[in-house]
Amino acid sequence: PRFGMFTDPHYADASPNGTRYYRESIAKMTECIDRMNGEKVDFLIELGDFKDQGRPPAEKSTLDYLDTAEAVFGRFRGPRFHVTGNHDMDSISKEQFLSRITNTGIAKDRAYYSFDMKGLHFVVLDANFTSGGADYERGNFDWTDAVIPRSELDWLARDLAGTSGPVIVFVHQQLDGAGDHFVKNAAEVRRVLQAGT
Repeated sequence: PRFGMFTDPHYADASPNGTRYYRESIAKMTECIDRMNGEKVDFLIELGDFKDQGRPPAEKSTLDYLDTAEAVFGRFRGPRFHVTGNHDMDSISKEQFLSRITNTGIAKDRAYYSFDMKGLHFVVLDANFTSGGADYERGNFDWTDAVIPRSELDWLARDLAGTSGPVIVFVHQQLDGAGDHFVKNAAEVRRVLQAGT
């Protein structure tokens, strides 16, 4: 399959902060979606931090930013998918985020999931959990403490056991090392991936 990806739009109706130009995200997403529609890709996936929040944060505004970004993404003429990023739970819950987005063919309550297309198996992971196993929630998290919990690893092992073809994995945080930007148990996640492929 041919597919498109974009990441970290951080959309909010907010003034720029450093290298983040929140309001410009809508125009950039629109350009991407128009291009992907023109290319007729098989699906489009965004890799997290879909939206951001205002200064100061307010739940209603954050939900409005999410709805605005999702309406733009909804212009893609094909299956579309989301990966959760830490900023997606900055001033709302993971449940609120999931309830307002569409992952084509996936249940609304699923932050990690898989799908098959044209001989490939695609896995979307959610690393937005604390070391204690709690969901990132309304900004109640430290972005340097990202973990894929045991229940998700067990699901991943079962999911991989059920496929024999090539696998592509999407996750917002990094899995290929150690440090603040990496999933804390990345080595364990890699072991599951290597054992299952």
